[in-house]
Amino acid sequence: MHLRLVSDSAHSAYGAVSVLWRPSEQAPAQVLGRLDNVALHVDAGLRDIMVPLSRDDIAYGSLEVRYDGQAEYEGVTFDAKTFGLEAGG
Repeated sequence: MHLRLVSDSAHSAYGAVSVLWRPSEQAPAQVLGRLDNVALHVDAGLRDIMVPLSRDDIAYGSLEVRYDGQAEYEGVTFDAKTFGLEAGG
């Protein structure tokens, strides 16, 4: 999955980007992919990354993309977005 991280913060960020799939609201989230050691530096402002996914046939449920801190940023969630999926017909 290609992702673009964008920041206008005065501080750099360092952490892991995770892609989680939830087939239904009641189901537990399954990790489809994770990329550790992702840095977003103040002077760059944006960064394109590729998170390898364990499967690419997801057509329903929801995907959540998270950027969670590592090292000195452990416990910080920089951002998280959830996207609803609908099966095509």
